Amino acid sequence: MMLTSTRSPVMSLPAEVLLIIFEAASRQSSPRSTYDLDTEVTADTERGDISPDAVQLAFVCRAWMDVIALKPVFWKSLKIAIDGPTFVPSVIKTFFTASRDQLIDLSIAPLDKDSYTLTQAQEQERMDFIMEHVTPHLGRFAKLCIFAFCRSTILHTARFLDGANLTHLSTLHLVSKKTDEHGCLLIPRLTLAALSKLHIDAESFVDLILENDTSWGDDSTLLDLHLTRFSPNSSVGGELEVLSLVEALGQLSEIRDLSLIIEDVKFSYHGDETTNVTVKDVQRLELHSLDGSFVPLICDSIRSPVLEHVHISRCTISPEWRLHSRMRMPGQTLRLTGVESSTSLLCLIQDFQGRKLVVEDCPGFDDWVLGAMAFSLEGHFACPSLTRLEITGTTFSADALRRMCLMRQADAPIEELHVSGGPTIHRDWRMWFEMYIMEFSWKPKMDDAERW
Repeated sequence: MMLTSTRSPVMSLPAEVLLIIFEAASRQSSPRSTYDLDTEVTADTERGDISPDAVQLAFVCRAWMDVIALKPVFWKSLKIAIDGPTFVPSVIKTFFTASRDQLIDLSIAPLDKDSYTLTQAQEQERMDFIMEHVTPHLGRFAKLCIFAFCRSTILHTARFLDGANLTHLSTLHLVSKKTDEHGCLLIPRLTLAALSKLHIDAESFVDLILENDTSWGDDSTLLDLHLTRFSPNSSVGGELEVLSLVEALGQLSEIRDLSLIIEDVKFSYHGDETTNVTVKDVQRLELHSLDGSFVPLICDSIRSPVLEHVHISRCTISPEWRLHSRMRMPGQTLRLTGVESSTSLLCLIQDFQGRKLVVEDCPGFDDWVLGAMAFSLEGHFACPSLTRLEITGTTFSADALRRMCLMRQADAPIEELHVSGGPTIHRDWRMWFEMYIMEFSWKPKMDDAERW
């Protein structure tokens, strides 16, 4: 009996034919991997040009890698799962030679950011291998996105960037999941003149601004700045100093306009922080999972007439700070999500000068807060310019909300009121709202609506 070959016929095709097949297949959109750090769809992909994921063909076998290495167009972008099947040294080496002199993108991340299979030493060893091949080509990078499980790996990897002139780099991510090390990020000399997106942990950002010689160029265009998790174990200290972060943001705002997101940062707190720093030209502000005095200090420091929208979620203001200070809330629209404390919530809205307040699932938005909004102190109401109020979720009574609207009617009226998932209201109260509020809607939560 003759044995038949199990080798696929496609493996025997000439390189020229394989290139035609690969090129045709690569013009179709491919699914995004779970470890892709940058989810933007590029204009090239939308036009039907070679997909940035085309290089993934190189991971199938050595023969395919050698074929697509013939055309630089396949080697614009590489995504490496540092603990997965795409950590292939031969492909990584080939990427930098086969891409010739064109601009390139590189993303490095674990397969699953919440579950990791490498030790700290293994992660650093693999990152060293990649960065040794990256370093000679740093001037060609348009995007460099590194997500490590351990912050110590980021600190270790950063040394490869010292002295780099990243002329074309528009996107830089230096992000970690676990704050196993709270030391200083050291990149003594770095040029980021073309940068438009920076995602980095909050402590490393402070180090980049205050401890290193970083050149940002003279470009006043918008910088998308996302300051990510920095949460050292409280038993060993190392929390971020509040005033250091405010100072670093103030210095950068002198050079660049900012779109600012800050989340999940653990701060040290001394109870008496004040600052004269001004943070200018912020076009967007989002603050998530922060506590202590940072939220009031950064909000009070911002002076930006172009700031329209502010979003604050899951934040708490320390009681010691609330005892002796008030804060100025910037922006024209304030969105609050998941704020648990009523005293923190009142502190956030008390001196808000904007016209629209959106409250989403905030247990702290209760009758006590509505009572504080109803009464004026020396002729001044909380959030005195407020005209539009949107509320989702039920921690307040309809009576307290109606009373607040009534008390403000003469001097600081609510002109638009929209409630979703609120308590049931009587027909007479609904008629009152419809009579005195220019735009009004009220949808009770489902179980109340069914009983009603």
